[in-house]
Amino acid sequence: MQNEKINVKDYINIGVFTAIYIVIFMIVGMMGFIPILLFIYPGAIGLACALPIFILISKTRKFGVLSITAVILTLFMLVTGHPWFGILISLPAGIIGDWIMKLGSYKKWINLLSGYCVFSLWVLGGFAPFFFVRENYFKQLEKGYGKDYVTAISSLFSYEMIPVLILVCVIGAAIGAWISRGLLKKHFTNLVN
Repeated sequence: MQNEKINVKDYINIGVFTAIYIVIFMIVGMMGFIPILLFIYPGAIGLACALPIFILISKTRKFGVLSITAVILTLFMLVTGHPWFGILISLPAGIIGDWIMKLGSYKKWINLLSGYCVFSLWVLGGFAPFFFVRENYFKQLEKGYGKDYVTAISSLFSYEMIPVLILVCVIGAAIGAWISRGLLKKHFTNLVN
């Protein structure tokens, strides 16, 4: 029986693969400078960052690993200037995603897929200011990015677009999960069943 406790090797894996995730996240994050691309950003993150998460889960298969990753990513967002209340989305998404994967013992594909899709919703915490402190946030953005950028962002991110952002995120994450599954089966035999 596999040890259920997270050990030093697991923490090292968490650090390595979360660092890789953050690098990919930052590269994809450059999309945000173009307002229309910011709209597909949650899906692009889910797609581009799937492989490090699936390798991490494949190497550890323990509850808490994905949750710790979500905590690190949330702290990263806070340190880089995102509002604190994004935590209200980011942390639950990570913990629930981890729990869903655990229900399938980190081996059942449907649990891995759905758990990763839920985990990927963490990134929507960064969009929370667009909807919850809209006017103040856009005033701050205007100082750094200019009026044209803020006008474009505010027209794209209306309250009606919240379900669309969630859908874009889930679709991107699902595609990333399927691609990762194929790569893991081809290159890392027996890691993902």
